[in-house]
Amino acid sequence: MEEKQTSLTSEEKSMILDNIVEFGKFSFDLENDRTKILAKSSHLMAILSILMVLISTYLLKENVFKFVFLSVFGAGLICSLLTAFRYSYTTFENAKDFMNRVDKDAENYKDENSFKYQWIFQLEMAQKSRKRVNDIKANLINSSIILFFVSLLPLVLNIIIGG
Repeated sequence: MEEKQTSLTSEEKSMILDNIVEFGKFSFDLENDRTKILAKSSHLMAILSILMVLISTYLLKENVFKFVFLSVFGAGLICSLLTAFRYSYTTFENAKDFMNRVDKDAENYKDENSFKYQWIFQLEMAQKSRKRVNDIKANLINSSIILFFVSLLPLVLNIIIGG
């Protein structure tokens, strides 16, 4: 935890670090909210996928359209279900481990700013990790939606051509 040499007073440094910590907390909270939204949308996609497969099974005759529909829709269903997978992510260091680290390295934790730097570091690591997982899930949901719409094409063609 190296501090850059600047002409700022101790109070100014403290104020800047307070704001950075608050910004980091806000960013982390937003990413947590995004996690909840992604979970809800993935469940909705899975339910819609299962429902569409059941409906299409009765609407489509045994032909290439049914095979294409089930293949594409099955891929979308898999993408949707993969969003429910528990991906690993980095979280905050637990309190006891942090206390032990502070005890071992007390020289670097002599003032409030040292702890603020640690807050910033912990928030950054947790937020980046959550964002990575949320981006994976968002991409899977988007893929599932695209595959859902593509799979409607065989249904429409079957109705137009097959009568």
